Amino acid sequence: MILRALAVVLALALPGAAQDLPAPLSPFVSDFAGVLDASAEARLTERLRALRADPGVEVAVVTLARLPGGEAALEAHATRLFNAWGIGDAEANDGVLLLLAVEDRAARIELGAGYPPVWDNRAQRVMAALMVPRFAAGDPAGGLEAGLQGLEEYILRPFKAGAAVQGTDDMPAVPDAGSGGGLGADFLIFVAFVAGIFGLQGWRARHRIGDRLAQRRPCPGCGRPGVVVERVATLPPGETTPGLETVSRRCPSCGWHLDRSEPLPSRAARRDGGGSGGFGGGRSSGGGASGRW
Repeated sequence: MILRALAVVLALALPGAAQDLPAPLSPFVSDFAGVLDASAEARLTERLRALRADPGVEVAVVTLARLPGGEAALEAHATRLFNAWGIGDAEANDGVLLLLAVEDRAARIELGAGYPPVWDNRAQRVMAALMVPRFAAGDPAGGLEAGLQGLEEYILRPFKAGAAVQGTDDMPAVPDAGSGGGLGADFLIFVAFVAGIFGLQGWRARHRIGDRLAQRRPCPGCGRPGVVVERVATLPPGETTPGLETVSRRCPSCGWHLDRSEPLPSRAARRDGGGSGGFGGGRSSGGGASGRW
């Protein structure tokens, strides 16, 4: 919960950063770091294609050499990249991003806004038990492949089937610190504990990044916290025509307000890939799990 809040703060503090984000190299694997050989990339692509067909979820794999802003920017960068590309179905918001920053020794499972907080705990277990040990051993391809297998088995298929999961007892155990996880494994266990306690309290804050931390944002007029963000679809999208969404920011203390319009993709574009690079226009509100080693 704390890490997710920090990620949103950083994302809100850098509104123009999306202009610096790269376009996807493909709708499946974008190996910007160049750490995957042709065979590994082909295996990952094949699995990602299969997941789009059944259970019908868009998952993107991205590798970077380093994160813009360093390792501390992991969560914010993953959220911005997810939303800039529009990973997942625009209505279900069920997409997933697997992000690996090789030189920063950090990785992220970014979940779409449609996943309730209980799935964050399961994503953390996938990261800690299946991915981090392989990344720490210098096997980026193995970590990503194990992560996809864990996502499919423990998150994507149960979620799409409407399973009422409550914990992680059915999932692989996290390796002991002495077996190669190091301090990163202890850190991940701590994050999972915090997410389990505060996850339900953060549910209402998942829907929109702008709404998450409105009470913490200072007003440009008076400097007081409590700017309220409201989003209203002023022109619903048609089958082939885009819609409009009005984003209103107002301060209840001094009356300052700022309104702007943002385009919404047409319903056909949302179904057929309204996001960047062949994605469906989905969004994330910062949910998921991180790993460091």
